[in-house]
Amino acid sequence: EKVLTILMMWGHSTATSDEESSSPERTQDQNFGIVQSRKRQYSNNFHESSQYGFPDNSNSSSSEPEMSSSPKYKKVKSDTSLGYSKISQKLMKGMGYEEGKGLGANAQGRVEPVQASSQRGRRGLGLQAPSYIGIEEAIPFNKEDEIIEVLEEVNWLPCSNMELNHEDIKYWAQKGPRKQTIDDETDFINKDILRNILKSKTIFDNIKPEDLRRARMRSNPFENIRGAYFLNRAAVKMANMDARTGFMFTNPRTRDGKSVLKENELLYFADVCAGPGGFSEYVLWRKKWYAKGFGFTLKGPNDFKLSDFLAGSPETFDTYYGEDDDGDVFKPNNIKSLKNYVLSRTDGKGVHFMMADGGFSVEGQENIQEILSKQLYLCQCLVALYIVRHEGHFVVKLFDLVTRFSIGLMYLMYHAFDEICIMKPNTSRPANSERYLLCKRRRGNVQGIAKYLFEINEQMFSFPKYHKEDINEIVPLDIMQEDQDFMNYFIQSNNKLGRNQIIGLSKICAYYKDQHLFEPLQAEMQSKCLEEWKLERKIRSRNSIQTSNEAFNELQTQIPSRSILNLLKNYGNRIEIIEHVDKFVGSISYDKYFMYLSRLKNGEEDPPTLFLGVGGSRIFQYTNNSWSQINFPADGIPPKLPAGTLIYGELTVEYNGEYKSQKRVQVLHIIDAFFLGKEPVFKLSLEKRVEKCKLFTKAIALSSPESVRMKDLLKLENFHNEQNKLTIKFMKGGHPAMAVPLTVNGKDSTWFYVPRGIIFLKPFANNWDIAWSAKQNKLYYHRPPKESTFEIPHDLYAQDIFDCFKTRSLWIFDSSIQANNLFE
Repeated sequence: EKVLTILMMWGHSTATSDEESSSPERTQDQNFGIVQSRKRQYSNNFHESSQYGFPDNSNSSSSEPEMSSSPKYKKVKSDTSLGYSKISQKLMKGMGYEEGKGLGANAQGRVEPVQASSQRGRRGLGLQAPSYIGIEEAIPFNKEDEIIEVLEEVNWLPCSNMELNHEDIKYWAQKGPRKQTIDDETDFINKDILRNILKSKTIFDNIKPEDLRRARMRSNPFENIRGAYFLNRAAVKMANMDARTGFMFTNPRTRDGKSVLKENELLYFADVCAGPGGFSEYVLWRKKWYAKGFGFTLKGPNDFKLSDFLAGSPETFDTYYGEDDDGDVFKPNNIKSLKNYVLSRTDGKGVHFMMADGGFSVEGQENIQEILSKQLYLCQCLVALYIVRHEGHFVVKLFDLVTRFSIGLMYLMYHAFDEICIMKPNTSRPANSERYLLCKRRRGNVQGIAKYLFEINEQMFSFPKYHKEDINEIVPLDIMQEDQDFMNYFIQSNNKLGRNQIIGLSKICAYYKDQHLFEPLQAEMQSKCLEEWKLERKIRSRNSIQTSNEAFNELQTQIPSRSILNLLKNYGNRIEIIEHVDKFVGSISYDKYFMYLSRLKNGEEDPPTLFLGVGGSRIFQYTNNSWSQINFPADGIPPKLPAGTLIYGELTVEYNGEYKSQKRVQVLHIIDAFFLGKEPVFKLSLEKRVEKCKLFTKAIALSSPESVRMKDLLKLENFHNEQNKLTIKFMKGGHPAMAVPLTVNGKDSTWFYVPRGIIFLKPFANNWDIAWSAKQNKLYYHRPPKESTFEIPHDLYAQDIFDCFKTRSLWIFDSSIQANNLFE
């Protein structure tokens, strides 16, 4: 049966090819959807194959063309009176086929070949519409009606009402038959505007997608902006909205205009339903490593593409996919686990702002996109109420907002934040229904609203796929109508955006009719908008992968008068025995510091060295006068450092547990730093460099426990107190060892490392030291040969890391040093 089917199809194709070659005027629909250029290519290829004995149907004439190849083969004539070639008819007849009957033992197969679909536009496959609205019926475009401005309108709606409690709202939801149309949704939009929007959209069913795309590109005043040098257009949309709102997202301010972020504080953000990650790339570009992001999106082809974050470094972006590890925001358990994950990594406070850009294909159902997206709207808002901190902000992409369900959701968000705004950024194409909800300053008590929305989502998630019943309202209409400011805001917003959308749609129709039309303001709008949004005018390009020497030399050029590598030639003062510690400590330990050095698994005792990050997990270690890339264990999570990071530290092993159940991971410990993500920090004081490094490791922490850790800078005056914090742990082999306890996410844990020595650090420069005057009963400063003063010398403290390096001392424990010796 399969053989006969193939023969029938081959024979039918032969006849079709013959008809096509003899009737070049046939339309695309008559030729089963094959375009003319492809038909010609097919016919030519078939003609070239005729020398191998296949029928040559490239010419309808009965005369045979001369065969140029040798040897010559007998040409098989084609009889297509039955729709199939003579040879295929003969073969099929020999296998039992009878004309007019189907294939199969019982002749159950279909008689006619399957016809290619001639479906056009965005209508459903197989839909037989009685008629189309023609392009000539489009609403005429009047250029005077179009508003083109760099600073689009942003109107905030403040909410002065009381917060909503769960007990007051838990019975508001109303079920009903699942809606399949929005034609009757006129409570929040003028019915004529809604009708004209739907009519204008339907006109495009008659326009080929490619023609539609070209007309749209030529008509949009802001089309030239595109994605600028970012991953996609979404990044520029976020830049547009951020700038238009006074950078309230990337530079949040208090009510009195002060920065929300304190010194050495990260900007936490979340990007939900937002793969491949354009929003996040913009934020990371704007804030560099000072922004810590949490990403949640569906796994699959539209996942975050961190390798394509060319403008912003992705090392501080932490992806998470929920308890089920699939990124499905509809699943209640994923929402709960995402909440816990973010709060546990932001000191229980949540993110400063959250972005949501969810959407999915609704091809053929554009007019009910709002109904199809209702649960997505709800879940994104629900997550925001869970993870956005008090006074934090939220932005989410929406489409039409005319149903009672959607406006009810807006009503709840209106009560959860101090102010909300519906914004159509210039970077959102004028002819689509896309818009954004911006929410400013989350209120203190939103748990009641969050609990209510979570319960609604649980019900919606439990519905079968084709369930006839749905939740159509989550806030009663009469409740919303009591707030006239709220009602007027959304009616006016929908009417204005609706009118602008109709203008945009009619403009595309006009540009489709006249292929010579082109929007003259595109170049001007591109230039003015990029300037207003503080974006550079440059081309997106992927940087070439640097070698370790190239990356290091680029950093070294920023310190032309000092050699970084020369510092390693001086290991510092070496302390051989415990009695010599006093020589470094001096008569007083005030303003001096120390850190514990850690032991490697293989017992190596090399001194700390330089580590160079060139992006991602490509980290190089300077040993034996050259750079070598670190190969991290396959069973662990390798550390990742932003390009342009140069630190002083050591590779170590951290342990968890004792005896045979003990686990270990390889970790990079930072002692000091020259550059952090291309930011020079070597000129800062020791204390400030350490604070920067702590912030840096917090930003790049992507796992628990951390794969990169900043060592604790301990005060030498508290030396004995710090010794008392050391514990005894039993290793896998059963022997005891000193242990430095570690914290994970700022909390005590069972993790520890084994110290192998101590590095002493003095923040003093120019040979200054500090001592106590018994006669004057106060501190004084002295340096050789005989200079001393009670006043703090102006050149007392080290000006940069180079001065600090000169005075460091290393004490590597020998085998005789046991825990008890150190305690004593």
